[in-house]
Amino acid sequence: MRSPSLFVWVLVATAGAAAAVASRPSKKQHAPLPVAQSLGQAHLELPEDPPGVPARPVPGAQPSAPIRMASFTAYQVNVDSNGANIPGDAANEPSIAIDPIQPNRMAIGWRQFDTVNSNFRQAGRGYSHDGGRTWTFPGVLDPGVFRSDPVLASDASGRFDYDSLEVTSSYLCDVYESSDHGVSWPTSAPAFGGDKAWMTIDATASPGAGNVYECWSVFAGCCGNSTFTRSTDGGQTFLNPLPIPNEPIWGTLDVASNGILFIGGVSPQNSSVFPVARSSNAQNSGVTPSFDLSTNVNLGGSLVGSQGSGTPNPGGLLGQVNIAVDRSSGPTAGWVYLLCSVDPSGADPLDVHFVRSTDHGATWSTPRRVNDDAPNSGAWQWFGTMSVAPNGRIDVVWNDTRNTGQVNLCQLYYSFSTDGGTTWSPNQALTPVWDSYVGWPNQSKIGDYYHMVSDSVGADLAFAATFNGEQDVYYMRIGDHDCNRNGIGDAIDIASGTSQDANGDGIPDECECVTETYCVGAPNSAGPGASIGSTGALSISANGFNLTASGCPANRTGLFFYGRTRVQVPFGNGFRCVGGSIFRLNPALTTSSTGTALRHLDFTQPPANGGPGHITPFSTWNFQLWYRDPAAGGANTNASNGLSATFCP
Repeated sequence: MRSPSLFVWVLVATAGAAAAVASRPSKKQHAPLPVAQSLGQAHLELPEDPPGVPARPVPGAQPSAPIRMASFTAYQVNVDSNGANIPGDAANEPSIAIDPIQPNRMAIGWRQFDTVNSNFRQAGRGYSHDGGRTWTFPGVLDPGVFRSDPVLASDASGRFDYDSLEVTSSYLCDVYESSDHGVSWPTSAPAFGGDKAWMTIDATASPGAGNVYECWSVFAGCCGNSTFTRSTDGGQTFLNPLPIPNEPIWGTLDVASNGILFIGGVSPQNSSVFPVARSSNAQNSGVTPSFDLSTNVNLGGSLVGSQGSGTPNPGGLLGQVNIAVDRSSGPTAGWVYLLCSVDPSGADPLDVHFVRSTDHGATWSTPRRVNDDAPNSGAWQWFGTMSVAPNGRIDVVWNDTRNTGQVNLCQLYYSFSTDGGTTWSPNQALTPVWDSYVGWPNQSKIGDYYHMVSDSVGADLAFAATFNGEQDVYYMRIGDHDCNRNGIGDAIDIASGTSQDANGDGIPDECECVTETYCVGAPNSAGPGASIGSTGALSISANGFNLTASGCPANRTGLFFYGRTRVQVPFGNGFRCVGGSIFRLNPALTTSSTGTALRHLDFTQPPANGGPGHITPFSTWNFQLWYRDPAAGGANTNASNGLSATFCP
């Protein structure tokens, strides 16, 4: 198969899914064509269709069944309020964020097509707080607005960011923020950007901790060939964009333990050249970032864009460029890895190739083939995706046609390396066969990428497939869960008695019995607002749980209350964060002279000990403090933010 230049890819993508595309040539040619620089502003994402009539959930439909293959299970993410599939919609191009402190809490974003009859897409989003076993899809981020290219990431504290491309008369990105692990995304900031943007957050202990880095394609964006920006205030504001040496596009970013930033991609001039740029000072908020190294890397083949019929993803990429840094403390610490599905020499149309640098990006190894099917077998290994665990294990997944011999019938495959990519585990199929040609939402592709995050026990993967006969987004845990981050699988913890599992759901109790704050505490006469918290154990039998609040007006009447539902609606001078049936924790209290409040939640007394407000093991309730504030005027009352708590036996 001839590898197209990026020029060809841009032209096909611009023409849209309805354009006729030539069938795949029968003879391979490996000299990639140059890309005309005049295409620097070519549009790759176009709002061609108006929004169609949205597909509707089916009343009474059963929850979407997990997809199982051997010991691996995939759970559908884009589901209705009952956990059921929504027939007739489409979802693809997913990205995932994991809370590093409580990793059972995660979020996935994707391109949401409300109907397959229109390629109008929006920013889909879902969240799970039980390790991906169930998902909530509360609706798109920005209803009615054309959005694409979702990228999610988490900082070290568990703050999630969602980078989303909006296409109007220009190509610009917004970064949304969630402080409740994907339940809500109330704030956003303009982040310059452009087509095929990628984002990462420095989650290390380096001086750049919390920095947000973003890069995008030179073909369509805000600022010509300036395609890199940085935020040093948690994604609130972004630096005026800067150029990246050799202009890597359609790739990713990663940060080393010492805060050094690496960017990898493919050259817009030559689809067989893969530039890697390094910035050692991007972590320093006091200087304008500069790039002290740029190396053109050989991956042993060419990145393949849209080639039309005869490829697994006719209207899209067959994989983007993945860069990752080893942040372990072992012998491979600091090594930099690059991986992509590429068109190699020989008869194979596409293989997953890997290279590494042991000298911080200066020199690179000979390319290594990760897929272990017979060379020149003619199978397609596409959407190669890589992540690296804190212990140095490298995880790789891809779609593979080796067992079907048909370009559109593939399975998700996996391999790992524990020696810096010198050797790889035998390839393993993770899913049944699925068809990449069904469910196209008026464009002939299933997005351009997958996304994965690794920990010391396993990996969390967001991918798209067509198990329902349509495009849907799925979550899979590869390996055991490690919800308490002790480096030991949850199943082993439970079996050994290290962790208890009173409800038998396979999740250690300490990972289910947790609290988190949400919603907004509005400013009051005492300052920026009242903040709710808690002390004591979440154990019902221990009966030692206390609700607290600070930042309240001094010596004022207040009342804690709780309910099942999270909301954020105007209430007094602030917001009510608890909805549905509400249960008051009487009697009313008086805040202290320093503006604090305290209430013991007695599980043996009403309303917590019975009836509709009964707090039972593994139930989740939401709490808030209401208080009087006459000095503030207005409604003379206000409320704290909300606290969600899940209780143990």
